[in-house]
Amino acid sequence: MAGSSTDKGKGKATSEPTDESSTDTSSSALDFALSPPFFSGFDTPLDIGGAGLDFTYIPDAQGSPLASILSPRIEHFAIPAAIRSDSTYQNYTLFKYFVSTTSVTLTISNHDDLKHLWSQVIPTLSHAHPFLYHAIIAMTASHLGKQMRGTSDCGKEIALKRLEEQNFAEAMKLLQRQFRSGLNQVNCHAMFAGNCLCIMYLVSRRRQANSSRSTLDMSWSLHIRRTTGSLHSTIPFIIDGPVGMLLTEYPPMPSNGTVLCRQGQELFQKLFTLCSDFDSLGSEAAQEMNDIDVASAYYTTVCRLKVVWTTMEECLKSASDASLLGASYITRFPGSLFSAMIDFVVHSPPIFWSRVEQKSPRALVIYAYLSVCWEGVGHSFKLISGGRDEGWWWTEGRAAMDLQGIRDELDTVAGNDADRWLWRDWIRGAWSIMELISRDSWLSDPLTMLRLTEDASMASLMFY
Repeated sequence: MAGSSTDKGKGKATSEPTDESSTDTSSSALDFALSPPFFSGFDTPLDIGGAGLDFTYIPDAQGSPLASILSPRIEHFAIPAAIRSDSTYQNYTLFKYFVSTTSVTLTISNHDDLKHLWSQVIPTLSHAHPFLYHAIIAMTASHLGKQMRGTSDCGKEIALKRLEEQNFAEAMKLLQRQFRSGLNQVNCHAMFAGNCLCIMYLVSRRRQANSSRSTLDMSWSLHIRRTTGSLHSTIPFIIDGPVGMLLTEYPPMPSNGTVLCRQGQELFQKLFTLCSDFDSLGSEAAQEMNDIDVASAYYTTVCRLKVVWTTMEECLKSASDASLLGASYITRFPGSLFSAMIDFVVHSPPIFWSRVEQKSPRALVIYAYLSVCWEGVGHSFKLISGGRDEGWWWTEGRAAMDLQGIRDELDTVAGNDADRWLWRDWIRGAWSIMELISRDSWLSDPLTMLRLTEDASMASLMFY
């Protein structure tokens, strides 16, 4: 299927017609992504030249259909003065950088077919589908912005942030219009690819540095739940189409059939007590468990979370082996974990997500241990790439941000100090595990784990 998917990608990518313009402004289920402070106040074109961004020409590979597009060379930017305010030039410059660099960071493995999919097939599809084009620009601007974070010239980072927000807002507006118009055998491939990019972009987002409070950002999971139903009917066409590899692990690698490590098993024994010991989070949090549907939903959710963690441990073990022994020892690519997390969002009971949105302590604690898995995605990518920026920039810091957001949400709903510190203990435990994963130590033997856990627990105290 791998070879045929690639052939289809090359043969079909340019055959889809243009399907929308950017004039629609009505609301839909996707309007949540346009809410402040992220996507407001950008009605006029941005003059990127004012930020001091310069660009140079980089020829594309011979024979590429995108050879005439310009690409940024980050080390020295030189836009001719006559076109410095040309927003079209800015976008195509970022577009070419996606083809040459950012696309590589989004592949779930180092296989050439997937690199071709992200660097050639998806960009070519975007020529006929503006929502996909704007999603590409937004993701690339986010990538470049993170690379420039902390540099002496903050103007570059600010300009890229504005380009990122402008283009993502436009992508979401066009995406919602297409969902309303309906999906078919022609546009479903670009819709699915664009949706994937939007999810990755939402995962990559970080809060404003001047934010006084850590608000939990669940936009990525909300986006998945609001778009899955519309895409479901076209899945058979997508699988057989040019982006079908995005729906399957490639190369296909079956699970090793592993079980959780010792510390993982102990963790889930504790998580299952949330479903059996109703008072484990205090008497106030126990009231919701009198509803059998709610109690069953929590149990089902923890069971599904266990599948995600099993996948994470397989990915961590595979990445650790590959970093020491070579790429041929990869048995589970990080994309497997990303897919498992999406599957968790899609198939977990709606009651669970409703409880998360209502800030139920039990639901937020369970969600915290899903958020830890972002560290697993990023660390696996980092190990496989040898520390190069190939796949972990958009997950880096995500777990920490979510845990801080969950802690602050729990503090808000706590009725007394006893509950507050009880709930914080659960989040501190999640933070300790995140620290162990980042040190490549979660799968260590029990004696080593005892020492490392003490170190991670000390580090987690900084969390407070």
